[in-house]
Amino acid sequence: IDYAPSTLALRGLLIEEARTNLLTYSEQLDNAAWVANNTTATTNTTAAPDGTTTADTITVDVSANANRRQTASCGALRYTFSVYLRAGTDSAVSFGIYQGGWVAQTAVIISGPGTLGGGSSFQTITGLSSSEWTRVAVTTDAAVSAGTLTCYIYPGTTSNTSGDTTICWGAQLEAGSF
Repeated sequence: IDYAPSTLALRGLLIEEARTNLLTYSEQLDNAAWVANNTTATTNTTAAPDGTTTADTITVDVSANANRRQTASCGALRYTFSVYLRAGTDSAVSFGIYQGGWVAQTAVIISGPGTLGGGSSFQTITGLSSSEWTRVAVTTDAAVSAGTLTCYIYPGTTSNTSGDTTICWGAQLEAGSF
C-alpha cells in the first residue's frame, strides 16, 4: 500500500517489478566509488527524505567541470538514473547518464521552472528548493549498448562556480524505463 510521503494520504496499491540499484554507496557521495572532479563531499549534513541525517553536501572546489560521478556495468537495455536533490547555495543542479563519448540523457533543474532535456526532447519541470526534497530522474531514450554507463551530478550547472553547493541523497541507476 502506497502513501504520499508529505501528507500520508493513501495512494493505493503499488505493484512494481523488482529492481537492483547499480550504484554503490548511493548515500555516501564521499566514498571512493564516487569519483570527485573538482568537488568535495561533506557527509551527513542534512536530514534525508527518510528522516535520517544521511544526505551529503557537494561543494565545488574549482569551477572547471566540477562533478561527482560513478560508473556501472550495463547490458543493452534502457536505464533510469534518479536522485533526491535540494538546492544549496546555487539554485540549479545538473545531472545525467553518459555512455562512451555521447550523452544518453541530461537534465538541468532550477528553482521554479526548469528545463529537462536530452537528445532532441525538452520538457519543463519545477521543484528545486532549498527547503524541500525533489526526486528527479532521467531515462535513456533508447537501449544503450553493453559496456558501462556513468552517472554525473554537477552542483549548479556544468559551468558551475567555486563554492556552489548541492545537497544529494539516494542516487540510483536501474535497468528499466522507470
